[in-house]
Amino acid sequence: MVDPMLDSIARIRHRPAMYIGSHSAKAMFLYLAGYSGALQDHTKIDLTPYMEFLESLYSKYGRGGGGHSWAWVLAEKTGSDAAALDLFFDELEAFLKKKA
Repeated sequence: MVDPMLDSIARIRHRPAMYIGSHSAKAMFLYLAGYSGALQDHTKIDLTPYMEFLESLYSKYGRGGGGHSWAWVLAEKTGSDAAALDLFFDELEAFLKKKA
């Protein structure tokens, strides 16, 4: 994998409830916000690939008209929080294929 954030997300895909408590885009958003904040505060790890991935989501799906989280945007697109998480993982897979 190209970066610790994206590697962490890939691991979570197979057992989201074990890592984030449920199959939920909102839970994933909160987990990643905390994890990325901790990495930024306590390491020198470059989070550019992760940030590029998030920006690719906003470029494709928009920001919901008011700076909403990617979890909210994808839930609006798919109609449910669980489907939003599935879409998030699918978009990550496509993003990583483009980067490879």
